[in-house]
Parts: sequence; structure tokens; C-alpha cells
Amino acid sequence: MKKINLDVVALLKTLLQAVIILLMIWGLFIGCASVGHRIDGDQAAKVQKGITTREQVISNLGSPNQISHLSNGDTIFSYVYARVTTKPATFIPFIGIFFAGANVQNQTFTVTFGTDGIVKDIVSTHGSSESNLGFTTGSKPDVKDTEENKR
Repeated sequence: MKKINLDVVALLKTLLQAVIILLMIWGLFIGCASVGHRIDGDQAAKVQKGITTREQVISNLGSPNQISHLSNGDTIFSYVYARVTTKPATFIPFIGIFFAGANVQNQTFTVTFGTDGIVKDIVSTHGSSESNLGFTTGSKPDVKDTEENKR
């Protein structure tokens, strides 16, 4: 009988270790996600009003996430980026119920071309917000990454 109990304890111990490892791996994969096309300061500096052509913008920045055509003939390229970082407390058993959430950083880089295909205007925006999934509300978003990447 003791041998069976030792086997059960060993099996439970092995299963617990496997679950812990799987949770750790899962946490690594879902802890951060991003979507879109991030434009850094060096890339943005290559786009100059009145000088840069549509082809040069595509060559330097790649294809935009969105293209808009205005009634006056102008064209707008929009490069949009967002990154979501899950708060570490989300993964703590029981604690996560109260402090779960995520920080969201976003960036939009918009280039307007005149009918001649030359850059007419450039707009760069960035921001940050916080999502609270638990019982907490009203906390300040973590804007560290956004603030460091201002242009």
C-alpha cells in the first residue's frame, strides 16, 4: 500500500511541475503582443515635407497599414502600431483577480501626399492607456515606453 501512495505522490508531483512549467511558458507568450508597423525616429526623419516622394516613403517605411484618398486628390498613408503588455500581477493566482490588466502603447505616423506625389504634411502621434480587468480602477497607465520613444 505504501508503494502505491508513493507512486501517486510522485505522479502528482510530476504533474504539478508540468503544470507550473506550462503556465510559465504560457505567460511568456501572452505577456506582450504587438500589431502594426512601428516607425522609429530615424525612419521618420527620412520623410521630409515638400521633398520626399510617395515611392521613397514606401521604400523607407514599407507599405502603410491604411491608405486614404481625399476628395481634393490628396492621398494619406497611415502607419499604425499598438503594443499591449499584460501586467505581471495578472498571472499571480488569486492576486490577479484584483489587479489584472494591461498597458497599451500606441503610435500613428501619417503622411499626406499632394496630387504631385510629394509629401504635403506629416503627423506623428503616440499615446498610452491602461486596461483594468480586475477590481482595480483609476490607476495611471505605464507610459515609460511611449515617453522614451517620442520623436
